[in-house]
Amino acid sequence: MEQVIAYKNSDGDVAILFPFEGARRKVVVKPASFTRIESMETEASPKRFDVGVIVAETRAETDDEFLAWVGAKDVPSGVIYKIADASTVPADDSALGAWFTGLGKKSGTGIGQEAWCAAEDQAAAARESELQVEHDALSAQINSENSALMAEWIVRRAVESQAAVGEREDLAGSQVSGISDDQIILQSDKSGDPE
Repeated sequence: MEQVIAYKNSDGDVAILFPFEGARRKVVVKPASFTRIESMETEASPKRFDVGVIVAETRAETDDEFLAWVGAKDVPSGVIYKIADASTVPADDSALGAWFTGLGKKSGTGIGQEAWCAAEDQAAAARESELQVEHDALSAQINSENSALMAEWIVRRAVESQAAVGEREDLAGSQVSGISDDQIILQSDKSGDPE
């Protein structure tokens, strides 16, 4: 990173943060959510729905977002910070005060690690709570639909089974009913030993 974050510490000395590129976060463009997933009906089971997860869409932080995050988090609470090009930082520590003053207006104010972590935890807990409510509502709806689908499937399968039994009985009856008593006797005479 070619930029640094400068601020005055509690001793009045200028402190410089060199943000680590590997610490960049992902920014959520579209939060995670839930959706309905449909499975197909088979011989062994009815059509049903399940809860599926739609993964959050994210993007990399911009330089400005990254620097604002590092400044807010790593600069002590209530302390003004300024962002500057790393190439402008004087090699002589005694010149840092004048350099800092010459940077002009503030870039932001730190909130400190503790406050930043608490805010992140609070936001995460709120999002988790929102997701739980969304999941529970969708699950209840899907469970109700699945119960109705199962009942409908059981009734349909029972009707299909009853119809199949009736067809077999009709088929068996028609094979016997088309034969006269004389034909049955002739059949039994033919099946005996030759004379």
